[in-house]
Amino acid sequence: RLYAPGNNPRILVGIELHGADCVLVDLEDSVPPGEKPAARVLVKHLLGAIDFPNEVWVRINPLALGGADDVREVILARPHGVALPKAESRDDVVALSKELAKAEQAVGAPLGSTWIMPILETAKGVLHAEEIAAADPRVVVVAFGAEDFTRDVGARRTSESLLFARSMIVAAAKAAGVQASDTVYADVDDEAGLAVEARLARDLGFDGKGAIHPGQIPALH
Repeated sequence: RLYAPGNNPRILVGIELHGADCVLVDLEDSVPPGEKPAARVLVKHLLGAIDFPNEVWVRINPLALGGADDVREVILARPHGVALPKAESRDDVVALSKELAKAEQAVGAPLGSTWIMPILETAKGVLHAEEIAAADPRVVVVAFGAEDFTRDVGARRTSESLLFARSMIVAAAKAAGVQASDTVYADVDDEAGLAVEARLARDLGFDGKGAIHPGQIPALH
């Protein structure tokens, strides 16, 4: 999944051409609070104007922090799915599913046609991975967010410190019959480190991995 900030037209131009299996346009961490209303409109128009060759998703904000508004706006452009950041319980996923159902009904889209990707990036989210992965039929993939997870638990970002969380997420996803996608690798200049981490993710059972720069895609593939 290739992340792209939803408030930056310069970066968004051509984002569909880099060969990512999934483009994930972001309305959360990469967008300053004051720019979020404009960003959700920009993303709606972007999705409506571009013929994405593969999947296109939108990472919304938490529902209580503008995520419901994100859903109502971007659903007009019919993304394949919505990524829910900092998912911590079954209730979080069910609440998003209900918002999606209302939005689909409002635009005449088939009920249940928008997928959900919960992103687990807190201690609570990782410990509730099993219930989150099986929370709703819309869930098709569970992703890991290591940067926020390490901050939440006070850990250094090492393969050892992340092993428990990664293993929990893979086991929960496979038990629920959905995909598991590993975290991003933040150092875009370290292709060797990215390759090592990608092999580790593959060996643990992950089906994919996040990217924050198009240059990371060949190594991930």
